[in-house]
Amino acid sequence: MAKRKRAKKRLEEKRLHRLRMAAVGTAGIIAIFVVGVGIYFSSKPTALALEEGRTYREVAVAASGDSSISVTEFFSYGCSACATLEPKLEDWVTALPDDVEFSRVPFVGNPGWSVFARGYFAMRDLGLLETHHSDLFSAISVRGRNLSTAERFADFVAADDGESFLRSFNGVRVDRAMQRADELSRTLGIVSVPTLVVDNRYVVIGQGASIDALRVAEMLIDKVREERAVAVSS
Repeated sequence: MAKRKRAKKRLEEKRLHRLRMAAVGTAGIIAIFVVGVGIYFSSKPTALALEEGRTYREVAVAASGDSSISVTEFFSYGCSACATLEPKLEDWVTALPDDVEFSRVPFVGNPGWSVFARGYFAMRDLGLLETHHSDLFSAISVRGRNLSTAERFADFVAADDGESFLRSFNGVRVDRAMQRADELSRTLGIVSVPTLVVDNRYVVIGQGASIDALRVAEMLIDKVREERAVAVSS
């Protein structure tokens, strides 16, 4: 009798063990399925469309009035997200059609980035932008170089003639350019960078430094073209 009881107990324990293992296996399968579904939907491309208040906003100002369609990037050399966007943006700008005009405006709303904004305008005046624009992103955001003073900035972009650079950096032309940049960013409600603006009135929002920012800008360019075509035909 005792042997039968022990055998029966062992059989019961084995049965319970199998039930537990089956439950664990089922839970594992469910967990893998849930995780897989989550990965699928998180990685699956989402449809991107123009939706005011979600992917863009319109500023109540007059359109640029230029024959070309303007695209403006508000940025800063001190902005790591701008550094992330820059390579994608460069390729995108290269492929823009002839009726689109691209420009950059340094963001002056952050006092800590004023050196970078003044440096940008000084480089523009001295013809140094093409040489140093991309290098500045790499130096500041990737290599962590401290260029937060006028002297350090001058040493990086104009080591052979730092005095001339500093004269431009502190000059009236740069003062005026800074004022215009500040006024434009306030008019358009720019509070963070990178931010793309199409035709001086359609502001891309909610996309940050992702490729979707460029996709929304493309759709806004098409929107401006359609609006102009309607205006001409009416």
